[in-house]
Amino acid sequence: MLKRKMSLSIVAMTSAVFLFIGVTFAWLTLTDVIHLGGTEVAVQDVEATAVLQVSEDGLTGWSDAAAISIAGAVPGDTFYYRIVITNIGALPIDTQVSFIGFTNSVADILGDDANFQAGRSLASVILYSMTNTANTATLTDQPMTTLIGGTATSTSAFVGAENLDIAVSASEIVYFTLTIAETMGNDYQNLKLTIDLISVSSVGQ
Repeated sequence: MLKRKMSLSIVAMTSAVFLFIGVTFAWLTLTDVIHLGGTEVAVQDVEATAVLQVSEDGLTGWSDAAAISIAGAVPGDTFYYRIVITNIGALPIDTQVSFIGFTNSVADILGDDANFQAGRSLASVILYSMTNTANTATLTDQPMTTLIGGTATSTSAFVGAENLDIAVSASEIVYFTLTIAETMGNDYQNLKLTIDLISVSSVGQ
């Protein structure tokens, strides 16, 4: 299971962050006491877990996923994902989910790479939708490039869900879909898009 617990000392805007990069995780540990201008500040630990899962229909058969990579898609294809976030710490947390970094490549290295060489990206024809169990916020069929604010590159990013209040010992779920627009044409064939990193950051309340 792609699951990692991380304990962080929290003060001000210090946050706990889970990084999904394929099957690689990054984590950070801070000291129990932070000195600000000579003033000692007592802090509390934030502990949470996060799991990325995928389903064929978005309703049943959820299984753990190692990464998000779309290739060989046709207009109308929808890919269903969810992130289950559990607060196992001693205080409520406010959580945000962000998508950071995108890798463009060809789907079939033996196929025609003209569209890739022309600089096209599947992100230009992907629509992002999101619901969650923590609040009533939704996103429906938002063009990924609009959320990013431009071209999908290794340094691009967008916020997929935010203001997720999670009580102690509770779990909340972010459901999201990636849909290939019906307007996709042949100029996007044989392209592949991989999301490099999903950041799940939590701040103690």
